[in-house]
Amino acid sequence: MISRFIVMLTLGVMVMFAKASDVSESTQTELTQTEPAVSVPPAGSVASYTVTDSLGFQSKKKSIELWMSQADRVLLYPQQQVAEHWRRDEHEKTTFTRHFISAERSVFYPHGALRSLQLPSEWQSVGKLISPSVIATLPKVTCPQSEAMRSIVSDVSMLSMTCYQGKWGKQTIDVMWLDEEDVPAYLKIAGDMKRYEYRLTALKPWQPTHTRQLMDWKRFLSTDYADVADDAVDDPFLAQVIAAGYVYAAGAHRH
Repeated sequence: MISRFIVMLTLGVMVMFAKASDVSESTQTELTQTEPAVSVPPAGSVASYTVTDSLGFQSKKKSIELWMSQADRVLLYPQQQVAEHWRRDEHEKTTFTRHFISAERSVFYPHGALRSLQLPSEWQSVGKLISPSVIATLPKVTCPQSEAMRSIVSDVSMLSMTCYQGKWGKQTIDVMWLDEEDVPAYLKIAGDMKRYEYRLTALKPWQPTHTRQLMDWKRFLSTDYADVADDAVDDPFLAQVIAAGYVYAAGAHRH
């Protein structure tokens, strides 16, 4: 899928990403040779990743989808059936909603709530696999040139890339960043016995199905974050998501 996308790039079609939507576990419809490449907003783009979560000698794989448009950013976790959705309104204010897809439920955080809870609220910082402020502290390094190393990111090795490597607290971070696309092609975060690796597997245009999905999620039963703790007394679902660490709210345990 990526290789077709790259062929289109080499024919002179530039990929543009809006400074708009960030996330997280992904897979989509295959591009055909006649489809347009990722365009400027509002069309947006979708990046798909395979994530390897390792603890010692044990590891498990999952996927993340990162949806990006001018007004929306989504990190979709297909296995968990959870979507984290940031939206920028006409006043440049960011709101956040966590959608629980199987349950058709949502928890909503208005802009002021994000700030009071000290959660990311600036558009350039939300919906990212790694914070721009973290990358800014990492030294630039020479990107791998050998075929064995470049194969980490498959065909995207043809795109302009900047590489970073360094320490963030007790963690070691390696990043291969696609400059024009503003997403990582490869990201490794390691510390103690724990390691996370993100590998880009697909980079595709935003499709009408993504817009329809946002509309479907909007119809879910939504609870304001401020009401979650109180409502959980009589709502087993809310009690469950609080216990699982999915809700940031006064009176709720934050993981």
